[in-house]
Amino acid sequence: MNNRFKQIRKEKEFNQEAFGKELGVTKSAISSIESGRYKLSEPLIKIACSRFGVNENWLRTGNGEMFDPAQGDMEFERVWRQIKLSNTENADFIKRIMRSFWNLSEDKQAAVRELIEGIPKK
Repeated sequence: MNNRFKQIRKEKEFNQEAFGKELGVTKSAISSIESGRYKLSEPLIKIACSRFGVNENWLRTGNGEMFDPAQGDMEFERVWRQIKLSNTENADFIKRIMRSFWNLSEDKQAAVRELIEGIPKK
């Protein structure tokens, strides 16, 4: 389970300190969990699954998909509400991107997806 916990952190592109802040624990606690010195606690399992949309069964057993599709939808809705309520320049830009993408033909949407997915992760 500790290795899967580490996989979540890496998939979300957090260092140990930032991941710990997201979960309300220290960098040292994250390091100890990932190395196997400490067992992943029940409360931290629940928080990680809720916060990052992780499939709890996958985290506990390795079975199934890493992310729960329903949790991902909830996360998207939360972020979308924030964007809709925000009147910043970035929020307006994101809205324009989404509208433009949605109005593209399927083949152009596929081309945009291919382009974006080809951008290397930092």
